[in-house]
Amino acid sequence: MQTDRENFLRLEGKSFRPLFRIFFWDRLCVSYGFLQKTPRVNLPYVKRPTGGGLLLHGWDMSFSIVDIKERWGKSAEDVYSKLTDLLMTALKNLGVKAELGTPKKIDKNLCYFYPTPWEIEVEGKKLISFSMRSGRKAFLIQGTVYLRFDHIIASHLLKLQQSYLKDRVLSLKDLGVEPEAMIKELMDTFSSL
Repeated sequence: MQTDRENFLRLEGKSFRPLFRIFFWDRLCVSYGFLQKTPRVNLPYVKRPTGGGLLLHGWDMSFSIVDIKERWGKSAEDVYSKLTDLLMTALKNLGVKAELGTPKKIDKNLCYFYPTPWEIEVEGKKLISFSMRSGRKAFLIQGTVYLRFDHIIASHLLKLQQSYLKDRVLSLKDLGVEPEAMIKELMDTFSSL
């Protein structure tokens, strides 16, 4: 999270270049949005420099994009729209039939249970989640997609019913997509920017 924040501040201060990066978590932990209160969880946690709700990490692949806003459009909506177009194309190339999220307020504290119009779902389940921080000239987007998801462990850790999680969370493994294929597709997609 600190690396993403520093990259954003460097580009905002004109001393850096646009950057796309993919990273993984070395243990189960949670991140929470910039405007959220510190979560009461029995796991290590970190505050994101972007918004959004609580996310469980450790089974996911995260990514971040730091770029100049004018290259993506005039507004946050333009940036989100371009990002979803790129991600939807990448998923289509992998044979995944994805759609834009349908807003429905289920739990505003948990990111995967609060879909927005810009996030990506498959059959009503969130597949890719992301949030943004916008500066004067630059932006930072942080996103995540689960490679796999253990509903039993997540249910215990998050104090939620397994059925609730199964109704909302989808992983690449559920779709039969290999992590390496997703990484390659994302790298190919974002290297052209």
